[in-house]
Amino acid sequence: AEDIDLHLRTLRRSIAAFEERSFTDLEPLIPALFHTLALIWTHSHFYCRPPRIVTLLTEFCNLLIDKASVYLIPEELFKMELEEGMDRVRKAIQVFWAFKRSFQQHRDKLIPTGPYSRPGLMVKPWDFSSELVFHRIDCIMERLHMIE
Repeated sequence: AEDIDLHLRTLRRSIAAFEERSFTDLEPLIPALFHTLALIWTHSHFYCRPPRIVTLLTEFCNLLIDKASVYLIPEELFKMELEEGMDRVRKAIQVFWAFKRSFQQHRDKLIPTGPYSRPGLMVKPWDFSSELVFHRIDCIMERLHMIE
């Protein structure tokens, strides 16, 4: 319980920032979030297992999707001016891609000789399927590409 509390406490600032900012302002926060998640993965005794980190990552995906839904206003998307609607769709795709790209960049760094390695401890890679994390985002991005 102490391990969980200690490591989830480090996410409070990221969660608050994600909740407070508008969807269009989330992109700069994403690399710091993944850096924190990578540190949790390498330092926590509880969150160093794929099902547990996948759950955390999925929760952030859900938060991102919720923010995108508020930003896109699905029931109004086809009623607004064409350019405004297209800008919103493109921005949503851009933020989702930034999220996925940052995941992959940090996944690539989680190797024994990478920046998250620690003397005497083996860094376990994120060797789980990204589909476990991004299933909902991928479905939404597919719909956004169709709309675009």
